[in-house]
Amino acid sequence: MQKMKIRVSGILLLTVLALLGCKQKPPLVTFEYETRNGGIVVFTNTTAGIVDELEWDFDDGTENSKETNPIHRYVKAGKYEVILTAQNAGGASTHSEIIEVVAGTQENLDDHPQFSDAHGYYYARNTLEYLPSIPTVYTNIRGSALAALYDSSNFLVEVGIVSCNAKELELNPDNSYSYHSEDSSWYFYNGEVLWRSDGGNGYPAVVENLPGSFPELQGIVPSGDLTLGKDSTYILKTAKQINPADSVLWLIQDLNGNNIASKTTPGGVAGVVFDWEDGIMNIRQRGTYITKVVAYSYIRNVYNFKVVYFTKESFTEGEFKVI
Repeated sequence: MQKMKIRVSGILLLTVLALLGCKQKPPLVTFEYETRNGGIVVFTNTTAGIVDELEWDFDDGTENSKETNPIHRYVKAGKYEVILTAQNAGGASTHSEIIEVVAGTQENLDDHPQFSDAHGYYYARNTLEYLPSIPTVYTNIRGSALAALYDSSNFLVEVGIVSCNAKELELNPDNSYSYHSEDSSWYFYNGEVLWRSDGGNGYPAVVENLPGSFPELQGIVPSGDLTLGKDSTYILKTAKQINPADSVLWLIQDLNGNNIASKTTPGGVAGVVFDWEDGIMNIRQRGTYITKVVAYSYIRNVYNFKVVYFTKESFTEGEFKVI
């Protein structure tokens, strides 16, 4: 039998030897990101090369992620150094980017009624302004609308376009929706409220028409200055009993909008007394404090197992001094 001869050219031999002796290089790590409302950042892994394992460090104290393209939510505004590490048989390499999470405009929900079983809210409010000397005749009325829908982790989520009485609400950086009229050109003058929402993130499209009137709320009657002490009390009262209303929220806040004390009563009352145990104990500095009264009625609906409240609110505020 004739033997076959195998010839290997010099170039081919060098190529084979080079491949056999080549060590695998570590991945070339890169990533891109997109910041969204509500502190959400969407990361896209763009690493080149063979990757056997990768890990994301989000620099906020949460557990690292091994997902390829994670979506991460930051609960506080600030700058974070995000590090992606990728490795293979040739070793590991990293890439980092500074991510800035901006809080932006966030609505203060402490000024509105809240319910322990709620997943979301649609608030409609008339704000009534009175002169302290004449708390029976309002000098201005302004309308506002606010929608806040939460996911299972208690963060606000987008639900498409939201409108109230044909006024489209602005989507805020915290994923709340709001519109605040600057004057009496827009308010709920006949009591009817029509909400529309596209839906999304587990919430269906909503069309909800709420007939009926808003609570009748007159101005806050000044109760004079408050002197600090354990025997101190403060009477927060309005010029007339509040009807019709399911409930009334009475608030004392500092000038930064932080709650000092709060009480909730049924409708049909004209005031409450705050004593030391009710929250006066939290007033530790002399100065000016804000009083707020929110009279409201509400309905409770369930959509896709999510409890949503719709309110009609009449709101007014005043102030007093601690001496």
